[in-house]
Amino acid sequence: MDEHAYNTQVGAQTATDYLIASKRCETQDLEHFLALGELVATISNLVHNLQRERGASNLYLASGGAQFVRERQQLCCATDAAVNAFYSCLQRVESSIHRVHGGMRLFNRIAYLLHNLKDLKSLREQIVYRSVALEQATQHYNNLVQSLLAFVFETADAAIDPTISASLVALFNFMQGKELAGQERAAGASGFARGYFDDGHIEHINHLIDGQQRCLEVFESFADLDCAQRWTDYQAHIPVTEIEQLRVQITQKRAGDSRAGVNGRPCIKADPELANRWFVLTTSRIDAMKEVEEGLSERLRQLCEARLKEAHDRLTHHETLIKMLEQSNELPPLSPMQSASVYHSHVLADKPAGRTLMELLQFQAQRLQQMSEELNAAKTALDERKLIERAKLLLMKHRSLSEEQAHRLLRQMAMNQSRRLAEIARSVLEMADVWG
Repeated sequence: MDEHAYNTQVGAQTATDYLIASKRCETQDLEHFLALGELVATISNLVHNLQRERGASNLYLASGGAQFVRERQQLCCATDAAVNAFYSCLQRVESSIHRVHGGMRLFNRIAYLLHNLKDLKSLREQIVYRSVALEQATQHYNNLVQSLLAFVFETADAAIDPTISASLVALFNFMQGKELAGQERAAGASGFARGYFDDGHIEHINHLIDGQQRCLEVFESFADLDCAQRWTDYQAHIPVTEIEQLRVQITQKRAGDSRAGVNGRPCIKADPELANRWFVLTTSRIDAMKEVEEGLSERLRQLCEARLKEAHDRLTHHETLIKMLEQSNELPPLSPMQSASVYHSHVLADKPAGRTLMELLQFQAQRLQQMSEELNAAKTALDERKLIERAKLLLMKHRSLSEEQAHRLLRQMAMNQSRRLAEIARSVLEMADVWG
């Protein structure tokens, strides 16, 4: 069958038609991701407000309702405004979620976080009347924040542009590190307010400190130089020394400092007067992290807009080239400057310009291959996190461990065997069938 007869059967579609369709798909994907970036920014703001509300609620409960009454009410109002902004943005970008790769997982995450959000009013009422235990209230807030962060994680996993994916990986890990810092603020404030830290409390805080370090290391690996430098600069204005001194009081046992605590468990005494100071210091750190987080969100928006503009330019250039090809079997020679502007993406700026349809097709294939290779680096970080989380769940189920105990066991196994944590997690998952 000759090409003319085949084209007649398939609706007169040619190779050039499908090449242009490929370019249009790229621009559409980037348009949808630009919308998702807006939703990620509103989630960032909502998470921050929930973290502030959680901290004030912890101090309120730990003090028996004596502290942070007015502050907590104000923070609840700020959270409500952030919730409304999230709902409005979600309504605007819903159609974009339908069209991105991984939309099914994104919608599942949204369903989960909406379910958690509807319980916020009831939780607040229980806190006001102190009919909920401090640990239980904290866990409700933690679950809600984690459901919001899970959406950011899925967004990073759905990205098809390597630079955007890397930006989202950096943002997610920074947000996760900030959330762990918020949990540390809440745990420390409640311990100081009630006047002691038991062994479980101390173990939990050490786990949070270690988790922050891991998240910030991944952030630094994927963040662009400007965002990484911004975090370095902000740290110079954070009272790190005083925070570390209070951490030592919490986590290091001193001679003559133990006493029988709740249910006869040994505890470290703490000065309740330090609760407010701890809260102020750790809040200053979290507020600094929020500034960096906003910079990361803005960087993501700029990247999406820049990539979208590049994609539109490439589509226009290819349409022009194909029209020229339709008038001649090959394009006229171009100067190096013209070649770069007409043919090249940001990842293949030194490739000689092609002058036939086959060379245009080959160039597109090479560009997509290089994008795929670059994308794998960001995906690897996300996949390793999935492996570790699945391994922890397996250990929690079959060894009856807490999440912190499971993670500590994985870390100990990694150190003993001089292997990476993700490799140990993969080995544990391979034993799933043996454990039944």
